[in-house]
Amino acid sequence: MLFILFRIEVWTSGLINRFGQRPILAVIASAILFLSFPALLGAQESQSAATAAATFELGIIKPSKPDAQGNTFRVRGHRFATTNTSLSDLISFAYGIHATQIIGAPAWVAADKYDLTAQSSIVGQSSEMLWRGMLQKYLVECFKLKFHRDTQELPLYVLTVGRTGPKLTKSKEDPNGIPALSVTLGARNPANANLGAVAATNANMGDFARVMQRLVLEWPVADRTGIAGRYDFALNWTPGGSQFGDIPGKIPAPTDSANAPPDLFTALQEQLGLKLDLIYAPSAILVIDRVEPPSDN
Repeated sequence: MLFILFRIEVWTSGLINRFGQRPILAVIASAILFLSFPALLGAQESQSAATAAATFELGIIKPSKPDAQGNTFRVRGHRFATTNTSLSDLISFAYGIHATQIIGAPAWVAADKYDLTAQSSIVGQSSEMLWRGMLQKYLVECFKLKFHRDTQELPLYVLTVGRTGPKLTKSKEDPNGIPALSVTLGARNPANANLGAVAATNANMGDFARVMQRLVLEWPVADRTGIAGRYDFALNWTPGGSQFGDIPGKIPAPTDSANAPPDLFTALQEQLGLKLDLIYAPSAILVIDRVEPPSDN
């Protein structure tokens, strides 16, 4: 079974879309497709007995192709696969943290990219918590990863309800169904080449906070809206210089068009009735004590 959480596309003129399409404008630097599970990434959970016992019965890791762009995480049945992912990406996924919460790692942890294919050892459908637990064990074995936990005061984006109240449309999809969130950088309309956009279906506020943390913002994002339920919504804004920092390519320069959308913070207030504040707060961190590149499989 395959679950799509979100993807990001970067658009500019003169290139062909890596998905084989030929739109007016096309992908330039990166297309990130992140595939996840019904339970989605969230707060740290205590591992159950099943989680503690689950392992990858087979794991193969190899360097990614030098010209690979974007990165992917996929689950199909009992198979877990990633492409063009750094160890930092894998740690972030396994422990549900932002890359800035990984402290003391050598530069190659973020720079070197790998393709990982693994098979689960458990019977039945694996939950997101089980996959994370299995990946944690694999990172210890494959990369000789050792770390200790600590707390450090870091910048944190806090998502809350704005002064006008939320402006969200209740989703008519199955509340137990899979959310779909797409993130687009760069408009298909040349008149508005600098555009950040999120389109969400059947998504809750935690889903939204996580996609903004994963793809758009440079610090962790915490959902403190208190809004329950799933919604369909769209957000359009003109990105700032610190946003989309993981995209290898130049973000289009801001447009002078009178029709250009506002900055992210204003757009959240006006379009969704939400507020985003940057504060400093104690955050959980992983301090790397030991890590080694993987040996040949």
